[in-house]
Amino acid sequence: MSIKEKDGQLYISAPYNPLFVEELKAKTKTRKWDSWLKVWIVSASEKQIVQELINKHFSSNHEEKYAQIGDIELYCSSSFVDYPRCSFMRSFVAKLGSSVNIVERGEGVARAYVQNIQIQQFIKQKVQELLAKQSQSTIYVYVEHATEDTYVITFSRDTSAFKKSPLFEGLKRVRFANHGTRRAPEFHGIIAIASRFPLNVIDGEKEDFIDLPDTPEIRVKVCEILERASDWDSAKQSLLTLKEQIPQLLAQQQKVEVSEVSLEEEIERLKAEIEELERLLAEKKAKLQQLAAEKVKLALEEIKAQVT
Repeated sequence: MSIKEKDGQLYISAPYNPLFVEELKAKTKTRKWDSWLKVWIVSASEKQIVQELINKHFSSNHEEKYAQIGDIELYCSSSFVDYPRCSFMRSFVAKLGSSVNIVERGEGVARAYVQNIQIQQFIKQKVQELLAKQSQSTIYVYVEHATEDTYVITFSRDTSAFKKSPLFEGLKRVRFANHGTRRAPEFHGIIAIASRFPLNVIDGEKEDFIDLPDTPEIRVKVCEILERASDWDSAKQSLLTLKEQIPQLLAQQQKVEVSEVSLEEEIERLKAEIEELERLLAEKKAKLQQLAAEKVKLALEEIKAQVT
């Protein structure tokens, strides 16, 4: 991790962290990636913002290198785990749990490199730690124009399907006209997914998308909107309206949850009252039985005395 300042520019060399990248892109106006130098370049005028992001995402012991394959360094942090780009590792990580913060990155490597049991055990441990503290999921809805499979969908001229991935859950896809040909299929439509990752980590940069909190009620409403959509503009307008209503929807949901809790508490209170009444009734019944037995005993003694 290093920052060098030269000619009014900051040259930032840092281990890969998808959350850092997302915030850097969102909060700085001058940032650009130099693929040759492998550094982020940002104007020195935004140094304070950069330093805050670095302190946030690369604080002491925040990053831990756990493997190096050739020139490829792999990192984990308190918020994500990455692993070598290899079908073996992809399958291995997918079996550890769904919707966990994992990133496939780096150059492709041979299977033999990643069958090191120590690497597998370390990744498994880190993934389990992340599963224990999963963050809130987000729904992403965006327009897609593709001429080949993306990280999220696979398609032909006549069919389309979400890819299976531990990084996201496919919710809804709507395909409009112009599917291309059998030899050159195209996908023109809208995609809705849920993920704990930023969208750019899953499917690259998207210029036009809507993000919403992930709740069962909002999932249903998003799918209903996309089912009625005839194009992205109409769907986007409805989604933006839904986004404006979210504070009210969440407040209503909270009221429902509170009322459900109150109802459960009332049921428990009534159960306790019934149990107390049953106890008192049993005590009175026992006393009545005792009195009745004593009266019968006295009556028998009187009859016996009269006879004698």
